[in-house]
Amino acid sequence: MLAIDKLTDDCLELVFIHCGACPIIRCILSQVCRRWHVIARRPSVWRSLMLDKPALVHAYARLLQSTAWQPQLGAIRRLSIRKPYETRRHVHLEDLLPVVMPNVLHLDTLHLCLEEIMSVLKQLPSVRVIHCQAIEPWCASRSFDIHALVQGNGRQVEFHFRDMAGFTTIATTSAAPFQQQQHLHTLRVINLRSEDYNQVEALLKEFTTKEEEDDDDDDDTMMMMQQRWLSMQNLLVQKYQWIAHLPNLTHLTFGSCYTWTRNVWLQALLPICPQLQHLELHGWRRLGIIPASTGFVGSIGNDAQQAMLKCFEAAQDLETLMLVDFWIEPPMLVSAKHLCIRYTDHWPDPLDGEQLAAFMDDLQQDVQDITLRIPPNQIPHVASHCTHPALTIEIQRFFKLA
Repeated sequence: MLAIDKLTDDCLELVFIHCGACPIIRCILSQVCRRWHVIARRPSVWRSLMLDKPALVHAYARLLQSTAWQPQLGAIRRLSIRKPYETRRHVHLEDLLPVVMPNVLHLDTLHLCLEEIMSVLKQLPSVRVIHCQAIEPWCASRSFDIHALVQGNGRQVEFHFRDMAGFTTIATTSAAPFQQQQHLHTLRVINLRSEDYNQVEALLKEFTTKEEEDDDDDDDTMMMMQQRWLSMQNLLVQKYQWIAHLPNLTHLTFGSCYTWTRNVWLQALLPICPQLQHLELHGWRRLGIIPASTGFVGSIGNDAQQAMLKCFEAAQDLETLMLVDFWIEPPMLVSAKHLCIRYTDHWPDPLDGEQLAAFMDDLQQDVQDITLRIPPNQIPHVASHCTHPALTIEIQRFFKLA
């Protein structure tokens, strides 16, 4: 008698669970003998399901549509769908999830694009937790639309794009009343950079050139620039104002907010700041406008910075605040028990240690700890300035994958 035959049914069930969540493996185990057949079909063995081999996508589809396995598929609570990292050409997998799975509550994906994620979510009417990692950004088939992706039952949602490149766009919403996500309390959207990044940058460069060429104040030129900037702000507000319509949101992570103008800060983020307990923001650099800028372009940067400060002043109940690659310019009234400031190797400039120190000195008294995470090359710029008693400096090392 083999050692495995001495195991009780419950122990054998644990062995099957640790064999992985691939449905093909479970089907093979069920064919070994009658005893294994019974145990491999227990609903407790099928709490999770992993679909991670594109070559077996048609085999997955046949199994999911098989009437013989429907009781087991009804027991699935956690679904994971993964694709390999695509280095050459992006290909949509057909029939990724050909059946409705009404009992799945948790979805994990890796290297899928928004179109594929949307096709999967349509088949999961009860899903509450959505974690989408390394979303493929080089697919333009679908825009990012939170209300289309989250159909009302979502509680915790994460959309983490693989990088800041690609063709990702953000859906422009109309003036019609928003569908409110009543149950959503945690939202993480990272590395979302739409085409407005280049549009804003090009428009500000054009404004700067016009101001440099026109030494005299030209009312017509100023009116034209004001009108074009207002139109750009209105377009940006239409892309981001859905954030303000998440009435139960308490944890928000968003990156990048590089192109957030004054109106985006005030109309998208400010309305929900009083209810937030955790806030994490990535990529703010005053729209690329240096503080010394003057004229109309300088006023655009200053207005956006002041609007951002109003958001922080309104967020009085924060437990945690995390700022990643974020321009810090005191005075900034921040109230949070746990503060983390992180700079990656994408931050192009030497850090201003005096500004960071002044910012920390202005923090509210309820701050319990401050963490500053920086690359090694930034140490000389901050070490002698930042001496707050609650401060811990952590060195980050970044490695580029081949």
